[in-house]
Amino acid sequence: MRKVFLLLLIPVLFSACTEDRKPTKGPEKKKALFRLETRNLSNNGNYFYMGDSVEVKVVWLAEDIPFEEVSFNLGEVTIGKASNPTTPLVFKLLEHTGTQSLRGKSNSDTKYVSFTVFSDTPAKKLKWELRNAYPHDIEAFTQGLCFDGEVLFEGTGQKKRSSLRKVNLEDGSLIQSTNLPSEIFGEGITVVDGKVYQLSWEAQRGFIWNADDLSFIQEFVYPGEGWGITHNNDFLFRTDGSNRIFVIDKNSLQAVRTIEVYNERAAISNLNELEWINGHIYANIWGTTEIAIIDPVSGKVEYYLDLKELEDGLPPGNGQRRDVMNGIAYNAEKETIYITGKLWPQLFELKILSE
Repeated sequence: MRKVFLLLLIPVLFSACTEDRKPTKGPEKKKALFRLETRNLSNNGNYFYMGDSVEVKVVWLAEDIPFEEVSFNLGEVTIGKASNPTTPLVFKLLEHTGTQSLRGKSNSDTKYVSFTVFSDTPAKKLKWELRNAYPHDIEAFTQGLCFDGEVLFEGTGQKKRSSLRKVNLEDGSLIQSTNLPSEIFGEGITVVDGKVYQLSWEAQRGFIWNADDLSFIQEFVYPGEGWGITHNNDFLFRTDGSNRIFVIDKNSLQAVRTIEVYNERAAISNLNELEWINGHIYANIWGTTEIAIIDPVSGKVEYYLDLKELEDGLPPGNGQRRDVMNGIAYNAEKETIYITGKLWPQLFELKILSE
């Protein structure tokens, strides 16, 4: 009888094990109730510009569920509602460049549509005239340049060679300098309330120095790369080599918003050294001899400078390596800007003329 009992038990155990191994079904994917269709009413094209009129239509997909009212937000702005699927909503894009996100929300579903928004006007080329040329240290890999009153500060880069300097404008000699840690590749600088803020490239470390004697005060951290930095009365502005400018709270040193920079055709990437001048942000475009002049409210490039003539006019280098144009400083008293480059032998003083 014992053998019969074992034979009867084995199929039962096998059956139980097999049942336990059956795959369980996951939760069913939620059915989409609607989708959004948009159309540019201003130019009927694939490009969207600041202030364009856009039509959005709700296409109701759920045949077994009655239509639900859909409310719309563009970013943080409430723009209206769709009470039925036959009447589209018309709205205007916000007055800033970059990504604008449209959200449509019913009681049971939410959908998003994103627009890449370009400047509504072409950037205008500004004229300029050369006022002066000064000697510049050919060993200085310039990453930042700015005035604090009449004192010219310069930040230099490359590992084991990065520094912060006070420079004699007339002859290019050093008045005072301090070196960054050997592992740091120095980047942009700006002077705020008696303190020099200096970025590093990839280390995500910033340095704050006393502007009087260049003594070290403290470090701060930030995400991503550091390229250029400037300030106005309220905020710091930092670039990371993309088309973004981060607006930084001076006290917390945290980003409070992001400016996405576009002209009428494309995103303007490789934004490098910055300078705040009369309500605009001037930005070196790395690898070029152009400076973009950016409206900090909208993000659009309103003007630009083409300074190829300066680079072409540099004296012969006798085999000395030269790198790209970089460094913008503004002398508010003289209303002139100062331009140089990495390992350039000269620093130029320019006057911006009318359009």
